[in-house]
Amino acid sequence: MTAKSYKVCKTVLRHKTLGAIMKAANLQNYQQLQELAGPGRLSFSDYRFEADTVVTLSPAGQEEFEAYRMMKRTEQRATYGALLSTIAIFVEISMLLFTFFK
Repeated sequence: MTAKSYKVCKTVLRHKTLGAIMKAANLQNYQQLQELAGPGRLSFSDYRFEADTVVTLSPAGQEEFEAYRMMKRTEQRATYGALLSTIAIFVEISMLLFTFFK
């Protein structure tokens, strides 16, 4: 899943109907939505593709979405941990230098 398809899936989960999704994602037609989401990730309630058509993630799309979200959270936690560790090292070094030159 790409970052763009993740955003589209997130928009689908938030807005539910095709009209609201198209407006939120700034798309002209449902084919653009399908292309951005990727093959087999979306499920439509009917084949009229009108504004009131309910759009959901297919089971495979839901699984990919959750896996991508977990991967992003893991990356964020690792980055946050590395940042806090770096700050802690700088604080320790500054305290050591402060006590050494006192």
